Amino acid sequence: MTSIRQRLRESFAPAVLALATGLAACSVSDGDGDRVKWVAPEDRRIAVESVALTGGEPLSVRYSSMFQVEEYALFQSGGRQAEVIYAAANKRRNMALQYDYAISAMVPTWNHNAGRVSSWGELGRLDAGQRTWFYRTYSLEGSRRRCFGFHLVREVALDDPLRRPREMIFGYFCGAEDEALADDQIRSLIQSIDIRGRPQFDRPGSRAGSVVTASLDGAAADREPIVVARGAGATPGIGNPEFPFKFARYYSTSSGKKR
Repeated sequence: MTSIRQRLRESFAPAVLALATGLAACSVSDGDGDRVKWVAPEDRRIAVESVALTGGEPLSVRYSSMFQVEEYALFQSGGRQAEVIYAAANKRRNMALQYDYAISAMVPTWNHNAGRVSSWGELGRLDAGQRTWFYRTYSLEGSRRRCFGFHLVREVALDDPLRRPREMIFGYFCGAEDEALADDQIRSLIQSIDIRGRPQFDRPGSRAGSVVTASLDGAAADREPIVVARGAGATPGIGNPEFPFKFARYYSTSSGKKR
């Protein structure tokens, strides 16, 4: 399967990528690890206020640069699991997010689902206030857990000729084995997802984030946060190897000038 990064590279001309300095995909050795930090509980942007996920301590990791911010969060409780990524592009630097794939392409990027999705339900839509969520149920091969993937794009950059968003949320939820997952429960879970505060972008030469003592299985604080977020060497079945996705892309206004 073609990776998300490969498809994003193919969708833009090299000249556009050159303008988005530092945004091309790179490995930990290229500097991603230096920009990924643990997030202290009081600084977490992603919150899920559902009784289905209140029994465990969330784990949060954040990537930050001058151009974009991405936060990864893991929620586990009573055999249930949800992983969420929030991304925001820096308006002051004429950045927007190139997020152009369906839920059926996003869900398998997570380690928990990779190579295991056996069937899909119908695409659902939830209008909540000024937000429009899309979601889709799916089944995992060899599992009795019911799951759904979801995403939301918001705050469209109106001066971007392509009208791309500046903020987005995406992820999945899987219930405990043999646990029912009706449509009204899915909609309630989605509405419990909240993004707190506003994104804080790095200044030139800075490094964002703070160390947190909260841990996963008592050991996450001893691992590199980017390793945990990507799922390498951490507890099996968590993380996304594409993190940070780096969806931000530079744009010029329709007049060809910066704002």
